[in-house]
Amino acid sequence: MYNVIPFQPNATKSIFDHVDKKTLKEIKFSKYCFIVNIYIIKQLANIELPINRKLATINILNFLHYIDGEIQDNHGKTTMIISQKNLLSFFSDHVVKYMQILKDLDIISNVPHADGSFYTAPHLATKDKPAIAKLYRVHNSYLTNKELGILILEPLRTSHAVKNEVKKIDKRYVNTINKLEIDVLAAIQAEVDYYQAGKSTFNKLKCRISRIFYTKRKRFIKTGTKVDRIYHSFSNVSRVSRKHLNIKLYNIDVTNCQPLILVAFLKKNNLKCDVNYQKDCEDGIFYEKFDGIDGLYLDNKQRDDIKVMVYRKIFFGFDKKSNFNIKFKELYPLVWDELSKIKKNKISLAAQLQNMEASIFNFIIPVKSKYYFTLFDAIYFDSDLDSELIEAVIKGLFSDLGVSVETKKK
Repeated sequence: MYNVIPFQPNATKSIFDHVDKKTLKEIKFSKYCFIVNIYIIKQLANIELPINRKLATINILNFLHYIDGEIQDNHGKTTMIISQKNLLSFFSDHVVKYMQILKDLDIISNVPHADGSFYTAPHLATKDKPAIAKLYRVHNSYLTNKELGILILEPLRTSHAVKNEVKKIDKRYVNTINKLEIDVLAAIQAEVDYYQAGKSTFNKLKCRISRIFYTKRKRFIKTGTKVDRIYHSFSNVSRVSRKHLNIKLYNIDVTNCQPLILVAFLKKNNLKCDVNYQKDCEDGIFYEKFDGIDGLYLDNKQRDDIKVMVYRKIFFGFDKKSNFNIKFKELYPLVWDELSKIKKNKISLAAQLQNMEASIFNFIIPVKSKYYFTLFDAIYFDSDLDSELIEAVIKGLFSDLGVSVETKKK
């Protein structure tokens, strides 16, 4: 039914030295590869499952891919609200049975909310007690288990066509998401090298590799549920893995994009903004102002980690006790005050900024390129003849919002 390859990123520099050519080919081309705890693989082979064993195993492993991604996207937070609709998308009519299996395997279980409630169905909701989805906690025994394997399942007959839910999107965009492939072996090795260099954690490595495999299983293009951002099968693939796409692509992004969009948001809503905040963002030195805080240094190539902390502690989380938040208040007191008010009014700043970002990047369409896609605040394209026009369009659209930007081309 399946083949399991032990995954030991700490044991050797080359992760596939011990793997024969036939198995390497299976890893590279199989549609159903997963990176998963070996303990779980063994258990799933021996316990009773709600439906056909192969399909049930795929359903469970797809769900584990989902919760691993949620934890990484929420900076290690191990509790998450999962709606019944979401669970049904993984487990169909057998949600209760699957969730009991996952609980028995010590992976995830339902826990109470802060007020002690577990769940309030929509039809039982009242003004004083609104509907509330179930809260789940991922268990430490699952998160700390580092005995992993690459599971190769026999392929099933499924469609590889892109499921596109975005209206009026350019056909080239859809064709690109359909044609793109990642050199799986090279990308996994690159992610292992990145981990061994101390630039990633073990759980991040697991999640990054899982997202490589996911591009083999599902191709989609859609917008967010609450924002206009375009998401697709390659949205969550890491920068390290994107270097191993089968199509050579240039990319252009905006330096300090999210902080600059905040400037545009403040101006649009007649809110206060420090002059030096806008200048630092436009000069591309905003993140440099936080160099050294909490042991994160630009010299150690930790710029991405600094960005994450700025988003987490200031823009979206607004943790007043954080050293990042304290430094931000010292540097930009007017913007800090506005963000404090936004937080008190429970306005979703993330959604506001992401929608402004989408209003710019969703409508940048290369003229000469055969292949292209957007990635939030960046655009990827295959013809260098489009570079100058794309940069001009980006700068013009930001200028209309009252800010000037610097772009980076790679």
